[in-house]
Amino acid sequence: STEVIAHHWAFAIFLIIAIGLCCLMLVGGWYLGGRARARSKNTPFESGIDSVGSARLRLSAKFYLVAMFFVIFDVEALYLYAWSTSI
Repeated sequence: STEVIAHHWAFAIFLIIAIGLCCLMLVGGWYLGGRARARSKNTPFESGIDSVGSARLRLSAKFYLVAMFFVIFDVEALYLYAWSTSI
């Protein structure tokens, strides 16, 4: 048991510091954060322009298909570039 502790003491200290830092940031954000919960505080700032309509619009499936093809061919181009530079 003491042999295991002696072998992994650095990792234990790292883990304690990491958890402590996360807790410190969470408590600090809660403590320093604003307390106002008015409706005007929850609306996004639109650079002084009043919002028009809803942001919840339904898009056609063809836009989704174009986006998927873009991602697929972009990743394929990335692999082809890496392969061509390694030759």
